[in-house]
Amino acid sequence: MVESIPARFRDSLLGRRIVNLVKGFERGEDLGPLEDRLAEKDFEKLEQSANLVSWVRGLPPVIGLLGTLNGLRGGIAEIANLSGGQDINQLRSGLQNFAGHSSTAFDTTLLGITAALLLSAGLFFLREREDKHLAKVNSIAEGLARRFERPGRDVEAIERFSRSIVEAFATKVQTTMDSLLDRIDATMASRSGVFEASVA
Repeated sequence: MVESIPARFRDSLLGRRIVNLVKGFERGEDLGPLEDRLAEKDFEKLEQSANLVSWVRGLPPVIGLLGTLNGLRGGIAEIANLSGGQDINQLRSGLQNFAGHSSTAFDTTLLGITAALLLSAGLFFLREREDKHLAKVNSIAEGLARRFERPGRDVEAIERFSRSIVEAFATKVQTTMDSLLDRIDATMASRSGVFEASVA
């Protein structure tokens, strides 16, 4: 049965779920518990992927903070190079360099925060889409599992009990009919004897 599923479809999430359900059906497993285990396994994989992506989402603010610290370090070094004995042009040049380093520091912070916000928004929509897709796969797989699920022990016990009741009822009806036919035969025989005696 598995070979009848197209190969390109088998690589999808739904395809893998159906392949596992078909294999379980061929092994004679109960498909309800098997479907629950497969759904839980897929959800765990989704959570692991989300944790990895959440770690990546935390990188831009850290890189932005490193850029900020590096820019501030350069700006503070420029201020340290200024001294009271320098002329106004050197002082002006040192302040311009300090402003440039400070601008770099604030730009990297802004870029890090912006990248983190964009990643967070993108990951939120991606996770929502994946959750909906997983819910749809679960719904389809549960429907297939219910459709092809083998009867449980309770159902088999009920079927055996109902068969025994039908057989007992049929036996009782047959016994009653046999008894009734015997009485009819006996009644007919006694009446035919009376009729023959009256004719003679």
